[in-house]
Amino acid sequence: MSYKTDSAEAVEISYIQMVPSNDEEKDQSGHAISPRVLTVWPQGKVVRRHQSFKAKKLKKHENSLETLLQNVDSDEETDDKYSKPGEDKMDMVHLKSNLEKFFRNAGTVHGSFKDSDTSQTANFIQKIIEQEFPQSSGQFPSRRELIHVGPIKKNKSTYKPGDWVEIEGDDMKWRLDKVTRVIKIAPDDWDWNAPENEDKEPTWEYFYHAGSRRHIKEEDLRSPEAGLKTIFGCRPWVWQQWAIIKVEEILRFQLGHQDDFFEKDIQKLAADLWEQWLNHPANVEFYELFYDERIGDKGRSELLNHIQKPFELIDMMAEDNDEWNFGDDDNVNVFTYLSLLGSGISLPFVILAIQITIPILLVIETMKQNTCENFKDLPDNVFLAKVTAVPILFYYLYSVVPDTYDNFYNILGSARTVYSRIISLRSQIWFQGDDTLIQMLGFKLDVYMNTSYQTILLILNIYVILMTEDAIDVVLNALAFIFIARIDEETAQANWYDNDKRWVTAGAVEVAMLSTIRLRVLGSSKLFSEHFDIHEELLLKVCDEDKNLLNNLGLAKIDANDFNFMTDEERINMMCAKVSKDSKNEHAMEEYIKKPAYFGYIERLLNKFYSSSATVSFPAFERFTPYRTWSRWEKLLYLSPVPFLEDIFVEDDNGKFRFTEELDLNKKYSNYYPEESNKTGGRAFMDHFWRALLFGDLLPSLKPVWQAGHYLSFLFRLFDGIFLNWGTYFIHIIFPLYLLTSVVEVIYNITSRKCFNPFVFISDEVRGWFVEEGNYYN
Repeated sequence: MSYKTDSAEAVEISYIQMVPSNDEEKDQSGHAISPRVLTVWPQGKVVRRHQSFKAKKLKKHENSLETLLQNVDSDEETDDKYSKPGEDKMDMVHLKSNLEKFFRNAGTVHGSFKDSDTSQTANFIQKIIEQEFPQSSGQFPSRRELIHVGPIKKNKSTYKPGDWVEIEGDDMKWRLDKVTRVIKIAPDDWDWNAPENEDKEPTWEYFYHAGSRRHIKEEDLRSPEAGLKTIFGCRPWVWQQWAIIKVEEILRFQLGHQDDFFEKDIQKLAADLWEQWLNHPANVEFYELFYDERIGDKGRSELLNHIQKPFELIDMMAEDNDEWNFGDDDNVNVFTYLSLLGSGISLPFVILAIQITIPILLVIETMKQNTCENFKDLPDNVFLAKVTAVPILFYYLYSVVPDTYDNFYNILGSARTVYSRIISLRSQIWFQGDDTLIQMLGFKLDVYMNTSYQTILLILNIYVILMTEDAIDVVLNALAFIFIARIDEETAQANWYDNDKRWVTAGAVEVAMLSTIRLRVLGSSKLFSEHFDIHEELLLKVCDEDKNLLNNLGLAKIDANDFNFMTDEERINMMCAKVSKDSKNEHAMEEYIKKPAYFGYIERLLNKFYSSSATVSFPAFERFTPYRTWSRWEKLLYLSPVPFLEDIFVEDDNGKFRFTEELDLNKKYSNYYPEESNKTGGRAFMDHFWRALLFGDLLPSLKPVWQAGHYLSFLFRLFDGIFLNWGTYFIHIIFPLYLLTSVVEVIYNITSRKCFNPFVFISDEVRGWFVEEGNYYN
């Protein structure tokens, strides 16, 4: 039946009825009509309509479980042109998703189950539940299970239960997992009662369950890369790297210009680049593969959907939708800008100095004013200060501690916030080793100033509260620390800092491109050969024996002015730019010449007096300039081999295409984590927490920069991994323990009316011990 939810969504759910009721509706032949769909509106109105399918006519002796199982998939639309080895209606891959359909067919059988049937039913249901809600998974799929080809079925779900897909998590990573359930929901504006909708179906919206994830949008799914590469080879992924660089070359940070990143339709631009590449004379071999009937519309659609995902993400960021509304997330701070843009370094370090200096001065001043000695009577004014501290400490205990851990998870976990997604993208760049030293510094400051620094401030705040001897000062000091903690965020929210959030959005767009492109791969003939299945000797031959391959700034400057590597539109723009510059027409130059845009004051000054300021930071949308070696790209774009479909498909005696048996072998995939498949976000984060404490992320972060020869970055990451990153996690264990100790201390002070501070006591004992030891040796 269908329910109308509070959000006005009609959801179709199968009605389970094991034995037909006496008042069950019958068709003209006297057979039971299959269960009805109920749509319940928010006002309580119920509309009944028959489901579009008719119950099967079954003889009385056909009420056994085996007969029901044989008919469980009878309503599935099948394509008689495609099949897979070993497919039949008894295959659990199909049955496990059709529990409702099984009961639906069971409900049309005249009579009831036998005891033996009930036992078989229980076993069958157990198998289905284990497949749909697996408790543990160590199964690796075969390549055949990762391939989605054939025709596109109108108004049907793209994927079905049992299909392997890649899912974009809240941490912005694509993970391989299996679909376990498909849910279809009618659009909000669909009116079941409208006469014109009689006997019609809405255009369904589909959602999916996979692993531990529930209600996944179709836009967050895509076909697995390994399956697509089996069919299409690596050539489309070479195109993707080239297209990212072309998009960056075209985009500008220029308000009002048609190529401004806020205005440009990135997905349309990428689609045009795809058509340009697909129809190139040197790409005939791939063109014929792409339009082969064995691949079908679905195979082509799945490739385009997969390969265009990065451009879709960029468009979403620039469109200022709810999912990427940077103005609504108050965790974005000045260090976030430094992390994303790698520029604007002056103000963040001024704020950093302020946020470190003020708490230290407050602690020093509080220690000087403290006159209460351990085990002495508590003066009246100090007693009042201790009483004032009690509600503050209990507020910390019941509210601030949970908020601290929640904030820690939102930043370093997989929360559904803009800031958490930014941190996740930056983390990917960190492990790729493609960020600059300034970006690395900004990224770590961004993380630490919103996690460990906040926690350290709370610890210092508690210490100051305990040492303060005036009740009013207790409250004022607590408020002072809250103000100090928010300086970096409040500065970033100011209109003068980044009006309309254009700079932070531009930084996020660049990071999204960096998360897709592989700069180290493009700059190494060896890595390029491994990633895109091209012999290194051939790569070196077409790239003049240059092992840096596509990373050549000198050649990029030459190719930028070569008409041989331009479209007609680009040639016209180049000529207009030259004429504008020669005539010194300022307005025309703004239109046709892309000027460098810098975020920080220092960077702008360096650009004004020293044109090579990119050595300090890159202008907006100029990060990939050394890789714009179009003369080499022209050769490499079509080198990756194209698979032979005869090695993938065979045609049987019935004219159906089957996958070859070689594709049935199971293998491991880099983005499949069976140990994480059934873990919720909280459990997965706790695993990450303990892994960080055991230095599990240290080596993966060091490897890419060492291989690239960035030794200064290597030393920074080594120091960070051993001390700062480890300390960030450890301090979150210390904080609640210190708070509990402080609560006990204050309660003791109030009940005994005695001065006592355990840390002062311990420090005095340690100091006395050292003095005694010194006197002994003297």
